[in-house]
Amino acid sequence: MPVPRRQVGSVCRRRLPGNGPGGKPRYAPGFYVRLRRRGRDVRRYGGPDRATALAVLERLQREVDREDLLGEIAESDVSFGEFVPRYLEYAQREQTPLAYHSIRNLIPNRLGPFFAHMRLRTIRPADIEAYMATRRRVKGPTRNRELSALSGIFRHAQDLGIVRRNPTKDVRRSSEPQTPLPLVPLGEQQNLVDAVAEPYRLLVSLALESGMRLGEMLRLQWRDIDFSTSSILVRETKGKRPRLLSMSRRLRAILEEEASGRTRPLRGPDPVLAGACMADGSLAKAWRLAFKEGAARIGRPELRIHDCRHIVAINLVRAGMDLPTVGAFLGHRSLVSTLRYAGYSDGSAAARAARLLNEIQAGEVHARVKTDVPS
Repeated sequence: MPVPRRQVGSVCRRRLPGNGPGGKPRYAPGFYVRLRRRGRDVRRYGGPDRATALAVLERLQREVDREDLLGEIAESDVSFGEFVPRYLEYAQREQTPLAYHSIRNLIPNRLGPFFAHMRLRTIRPADIEAYMATRRRVKGPTRNRELSALSGIFRHAQDLGIVRRNPTKDVRRSSEPQTPLPLVPLGEQQNLVDAVAEPYRLLVSLALESGMRLGEMLRLQWRDIDFSTSSILVRETKGKRPRLLSMSRRLRAILEEEASGRTRPLRGPDPVLAGACMADGSLAKAWRLAFKEGAARIGRPELRIHDCRHIVAINLVRAGMDLPTVGAFLGHRSLVSTLRYAGYSDGSAAARAARLLNEIQAGEVHARVKTDVPS
């Protein structure tokens, strides 16, 4: 039999001094919630009707239950330095290898020296702001990544009952200027593939034909490729949602040639990019250098491997694919992430404005206006 929930208050009306006509008591408009919280009797306005006030009482009851639970698990005096190894062990188990690789050195080497001797429960937003002040020379995205790493530590500490709140929520993030996306013509895209030496060329071909993220390509296995249906199953994604990709004819031919050229039979869990992934889940240095050298050979040394994903998105938008479909292909969780490619479509506002300006300069618009004017 379920245990009945403890009632922490009641709904009432506030009585006014004096009586109304006929000696009836007078009440203030609306209904009030009365409860005992943190050892004190509290009364607050609940709403214009009893149903609304009961909903407010229910919400307050949940808050009181949560406070009672946290009261049973007292805030610990664990220091930041003592908690970091525990958090890194959790992160290695729960996060993707690339995500763990990005914080493995960041937390002990950057955050650790500043917060190491502070108790987790005593760290306040002002302390975090003081740390951010020491990082003014680095770019905004770098500061935001450090703040996100710090937030992850406090979220895990909250789950364990070590702290009651996450102080990073009250710290404003740095502004991140939107960097322009690379515009690489189709001819240069093939030149980039040809400029990368073997066997590193497979990475660039896969990136430019599939639009997959680097971590998705590094974790891609031969069992995820179905040549009978020309499809690729991306199992481990940033959004934790597997997605199915259809291979282009060129990508299928590249992967079939790669599979037939292997010296030993391929097994299911064998990685497609053999030797590209390091033990910590990052891209091996030789593969990274091969890409940078190839980009420099075609006169685009600023290109990164992730830019191949942007190039694929721009190709699709220019070909006329709608943004929701592009977002689904790339594995975006929100259309907001895909909107950055909207201006690259031939149907964008800038493209329509350019066509109209061309018509104006050619006199076509004036001619059309004259014919539309009634005589």
